[in-house]
Amino acid sequence: MEACRGDMTDGGADESPLLLPFSYQDTEANRQRNYFVPSNMPNICDIYLGFSTVPGYTSWRNSQRGSWFVQSLIDVFSEHAAREDLCSLMTKVNQKVALSFESQGGKLTKRKQVPAPVNMLTKKLYFFPEYAR
Repeated sequence: MEACRGDMTDGGADESPLLLPFSYQDTEANRQRNYFVPSNMPNICDIYLGFSTVPGYTSWRNSQRGSWFVQSLIDVFSEHAAREDLCSLMTKVNQKVALSFESQGGKLTKRKQVPAPVNMLTKKLYFFPEYAR
C-alpha cells in the first residue's frame, strides 16, 4: 500500500560525520568503517520509534510490575540483545506483549495490546556487533 502523508519533501543530506569515536583519525581504514552519512541519504532516516501501542489505544500496566511494554522490552533485550538486531528484538517484544498479557478485573477484563514500532533504519542495528555473528 502507498499513500502520501503530507506535502513536504526531503532534500537529502550532505555527507557528514556520524557520532565519531573520541580517538577517530581520518584514515582510509576509518573511512571504510562507514562513520559518515552518504550524501544521497534522506534527512529523516536511521530513526526507530518504539510506541507501546497503536494510536488511539490504551497502553496497559501492572500496578506492581509496570507496563506490559517495558516488562517485555527488559525480558527480550536481557535474553537476546547480545545476538539479535533491533528489528528482530522488537518483533519479539510485539509477540510477547500480544500473547503473554491480558487485562483482568472489572469491565475491562480480557483486553489486549500490541506495540506499534516505526522503523526508518537503513541497516540492521546491533547493540553488541562483535557478538552478533
